[in-house]
Amino acid sequence: RTLELVRGKVEDDMAVGSWDQALNDIRQFTLNFPVNSDGRTLLARVTRERELFRESTVQRFYEEAKYELERRNWRRALSAVQKLSERYPDHAKTQKLRPQFRTIQENAEIEERQEMESRIRELVQGKRFSDAIALSEDLLRRFPKSPQADAIEALLPKMRDLAIQHEADAIKVRT
Repeated sequence: RTLELVRGKVEDDMAVGSWDQALNDIRQFTLNFPVNSDGRTLLARVTRERELFRESTVQRFYEEAKYELERRNWRRALSAVQKLSERYPDHAKTQKLRPQFRTIQENAEIEERQEMESRIRELVQGKRFSDAIALSEDLLRRFPKSPQADAIEALLPKMRDLAIQHEADAIKVRT
């Protein structure tokens, strides 16, 4: 009867990906009932399926990282590498990507800054100066030592002047 209760809980845990909980539950059962062969069989199955799940998950993150790296999608690659590192820090495939981590991180940051810079330009061209200023200030706060920050710092006073002028022109039109 105890085995059936444990088996149900273990099966439920495995179904939702709670592998550590499933393994702990069946290990505890086999410690309490060491001669129960069905318990040992279930322990072997949980151990095997947990390892298969682990390996397939590692492989999926690893392949995702490689795919994004090949296409130079740095932020997506960084996300995959971070997931792999957080969940499986000691896995061989994580170790294989570790030497590239800093470069991926730097390139992801460059990619983000360039996109922000491009978005700021679009906002200015669309005369959405307050949005451009807000995004510029965000860029300055997040990436203060970047080349984009240097360029934005030089342009920010002009953007503020344009925002004031644009607002004044809008008030004139309304009155």
